[in-house]
Amino acid sequence: MAYATIDESRLPIVLITFSEKEPTRSEFDEYLDAMYKIYSRRQPVSFVFDATKVRYLSSEFRIKQGNWLKQNKELISEVQKCIVFVIPNMMVRFILDAILLITPLPAPYVIVKSLKEGLAEAAKRLQIS
Repeated sequence: MAYATIDESRLPIVLITFSEKEPTRSEFDEYLDAMYKIYSRRQPVSFVFDATKVRYLSSEFRIKQGNWLKQNKELISEVQKCIVFVIPNMMVRFILDAILLITPLPAPYVIVKSLKEGLAEAAKRLQIS
């Protein structure tokens, strides 16, 4: 099972579902590269990050994610209409908070507790039905 599964079938909503396993460096780099490719199309998008199964992310990857956000801040703010995090558990919320301490998000975001709520919020922010 991959660390992150990216589903573009609902474009401009992109669903990114994380597995419960700790990613390898290669898997984490692939995930960041895939996100960059989507952003580089320069089309309006709203990512829904389904972190329902996430258990832990090492500090190495939290820092790497934060630095990636810094490096791509302008591109993200240009195309990202809203970032939606599906986070039903407080430990995962702590991981997100740790990443945001390194770098604030360059786009509006919302945290919800269910995937259904997350997809609805993304559609609302993109003004699609």
